[in-house]
Amino acid sequence: MARQFDNFYSHGAISFADFINCVSSLYTGPDCIDEGTLRLLAEMLYRLSQNKQFLAAQVAGGNKYTHHPRGLLDNDDLYVLYEQQQPFFGVYAQIWHPTLKRGKARGFNPPLRDYNFSALTTNYFGPGCGSKLYQYEYRQDLKQGEHCALSFLQFYQFTSENVLFTEASKDAIAQALPKSLSITISLRLEKNEHPCFIFDKSSKRVLGVITDVNCEKAGVTSKMGLLEV
Repeated sequence: MARQFDNFYSHGAISFADFINCVSSLYTGPDCIDEGTLRLLAEMLYRLSQNKQFLAAQVAGGNKYTHHPRGLLDNDDLYVLYEQQQPFFGVYAQIWHPTLKRGKARGFNPPLRDYNFSALTTNYFGPGCGSKLYQYEYRQDLKQGEHCALSFLQFYQFTSENVLFTEASKDAIAQALPKSLSITISLRLEKNEHPCFIFDKSSKRVLGVITDVNCEKAGVTSKMGLLEV
């Protein structure tokens, strides 16, 4: 279930290399994700976010990273800064634009979707994004058109002082447009193989199914598991 971490013991900025080393020593796989480990990982991510030079250095310094010019929505860019396959974890930077890169922002209705990975996320630059957080009950046989136990939790505002944990196959998120350009950084901790879902908030039914290869939703196609709207 989604929850916030704050009031961290240490506030000193750390380097990207030190952050990766800390995560590698703390995270041994999904079975190790208890409250104490999550708080330590959240504190490490918070301390990385206090380093206001690392992202520019990581992107501009010739390091290997992947840039998806279109991220999960039509107003974000996703940078894959680091990925480890066994056990899987990844570090990502997401640039959120205040307006859509295509068309008009008027009437923007962000899709409500889940993710098949757990993640810790914090704000790195700008005023921060807002998100509507929901929880649902995952079933292996859940498919398009079916009703699910979907419930609203809260509206969450990302800040540089807090870290949000969202849980794989339990939490669903509808991303709002930020007031001005904002950047979040996140640590993804596990990756399940099952598809993800797009939900209809009013009917509490599955509106679409997202796979790793493509996504079909009302004639909209997504590649590499990244939703385009």
